[in-house]
Amino acid sequence: MNDTQVIKLKIKGTSFDYSKCVNAFPTRTKEKSVEEMREAVLTNMRTKVEYSDKEEKPTVRVAYGNEYIRFNPKDKKSTCFTYEEFDITKEQFAEYEDDFNEVLRTDVEGGMFDDEIKRISQKMSDARN
Repeated sequence: MNDTQVIKLKIKGTSFDYSKCVNAFPTRTKEKSVEEMREAVLTNMRTKVEYSDKEEKPTVRVAYGNEYIRFNPKDKKSTCFTYEEFDITKEQFAEYEDDFNEVLRTDVEGGMFDDEIKRISQKMSDARN
């Protein structure tokens, strides 16, 4: 520390042309693997299986990031998939809820939603850059 020196610069702020801006420190988005994206879906608090009182059927909502996966791209409000083949009551659903969660987990891990997850991931990446 004894060899430190103070250097006085002879630069004035008015001598710079601030109209020429560059992105000198671009953010680097880390590419996620499909397995990491699937894990993000499964750990998302908004991804869940629920019983719909309106439909009177078990339904599933799958979310990636801050967006629900759309099961019908033409209808922006269709964020739930209804298990039509299960005609059960709310009480029966409570009994089998763990089984429905396991079906959801195996569907996600099996790649059922990969195309939509990749689309949302690309959309989020484009928004950041």
